[in-house]
Order: sequence, then C-alpha cells, then structure tokens
Amino acid sequence: MEIVNLHWNASSQRLEEETSRVRSTERFLQLSQAPLDWLEKAAQLPGKALAVGLAIWALAIAVKTKTIMVTPASVQGFGVDAAGKSRALAALAKAGLISMESRRGRFPIVTLLVSNEI
Repeated sequence: MEIVNLHWNASSQRLEEETSRVRSTERFLQLSQAPLDWLEKAAQLPGKALAVGLAIWALAIAVKTKTIMVTPASVQGFGVDAAGKSRALAALAKAGLISMESRRGRFPIVTLLVSNEI
C-alpha cells in the first residue's frame, strides 16, 4: 500500500508529493504451493476438514516444510476447536491427504501428502 502525502514547498510555491511505504498489518494465505486437487478433495470431506487443511498448508508454507505439529492455536483462527481438529485430522488422514503421528498427551505431527506421494 502506498500513502501519498502532499506538502507545500514555500521556495517553489507549489505542492510536492512525499511518498512512503507502509507495511500492511493484514495477513495473507499464500496457496500457490498447495495443489488444487488436494484442496478439492479436502473440501469434499465432512466438518472442518477443509479449514484444518488450509491451516496446515498455511503453516507448512510459512515454515517451508511439509511436516508440522498441529496445535490448537494453529487452527483456532479458522474457527476449529480441539475436538473438531481431531475429527478433521482423522478425516484428512483417512482420505490420504496427510499422514499423522499421534502421540499421547502431545500435539500430532502431520505430514502433507501431495499427489505424487498419495
């Protein structure tokens, strides 16, 4: 985003433009690395599977790895609670979109499976 400020320059007797770059505080989801067929398959699953899938992809792209730990905080912004997260992860795993390592008392470790890995 570019903000343009105008100020009066007394020596030249005219308005002059001052430009400055402002960093946006908005967050964006960059899905250029997420395969469309993966997202379409997740969209057909019940419940919050797509929302959890999007959260997983967002985190995986941000940290540049396909294997991540899925915490409640990582899915909370997508409107998913702990029980919904568990059901969605199970549905994604059953559909072959992720592999999941469940660990008692710990957050699950999830690996995204893309079409050449499914």
